[in-house]
Amino acid sequence: FLSIVLGQCLSLLICGTAVTSGLLQSMSVNVPTAQSLACFCCLTLIFNIWNIKLVGLAGYNDIFRNRTLKYMFLGILEVEANYFIIKAYHYTSVTSVQILDCLTTPTVLLLSKVILKRSFKWSNYLGVVICLVGAGLLVLSDVLTGNHEKSELSYNLSQSWKGNLLCILGAVLYGVSNICQEAIVCKHGSIEYLAMISYFASIVSGVQFAVFERHDFLKVDFSLLFISLPFAFFALCLVVFYSLMSYAIHKTSAISVNLNLLSSDFFSLLAGIFLFHYKFHPLYFASFSLIIFGVVMYNLQSVKSHYEEEAASMSAVVTKEANEIVLEETN
Repeated sequence: FLSIVLGQCLSLLICGTAVTSGLLQSMSVNVPTAQSLACFCCLTLIFNIWNIKLVGLAGYNDIFRNRTLKYMFLGILEVEANYFIIKAYHYTSVTSVQILDCLTTPTVLLLSKVILKRSFKWSNYLGVVICLVGAGLLVLSDVLTGNHEKSELSYNLSQSWKGNLLCILGAVLYGVSNICQEAIVCKHGSIEYLAMISYFASIVSGVQFAVFERHDFLKVDFSLLFISLPFAFFALCLVVFYSLMSYAIHKTSAISVNLNLLSSDFFSLLAGIFLFHYKFHPLYFASFSLIIFGVVMYNLQSVKSHYEEEAASMSAVVTKEANEIVLEETN
């Protein structure tokens, strides 16, 4: 139940970023790095202050000294994954992005088995397949209603291969990032992860923005509310998404979260009915039901990762030692 609640909250936030990106794209605002930079700066401010309060300045310096390269690598992964997905909308259709960003799920599944040493059972695999079928029905309903044609007017068909390639790269990078996030959050906690990843992602985004986007950014008229509001709402959705995502992965798993995120296209299509005059199709709810059923099926049998087993083992050892000390003092 917790997995579904957290996952659907994350799906709504992803829907918010997709809709605002679509609105900005329709107004020829193409500054994907700037959109992410605003989010990472907010996260840096919030979680680094929080992390310093938790571990103190000495502990904070130890984190930098021991894990800088790890977090720098993950910061680059996160920035480029965001950049590729947002940039893909400039070259290809929303339908193509919906199909190709599903590649995150098999990427996470494969890496969960290889890196996190998860041994999946038949119900886990069946749940993943059902979720992917549900996502496929969403795309099919989009095509049947002709809603995809509305989004295909804003890009050059001859360059759609660029958008497809960017989306594939972004989806795979998201998968790698999510697995790394699960491993780190299990070991070092959500606050440290968010503090450090946002710090390095802000630096990478800032450099990329200064080199590639500053001229395009200066051309944007942010005094217009129909530009500044979607831009601000995108950053807000992404800040809340990252904060909640880390907690959700810690409480469930990267694969469970990603299965839930497949329903984000359902919410995006519903939003499109009101904002972009999309046509409704009954398959919307059938596909959403399939995705939720797939998530339930996946979670019927829990599968612990190597890192979770290590953490549980360490916790058991600490508890045992504490009990022995109490017994000795009592005697």
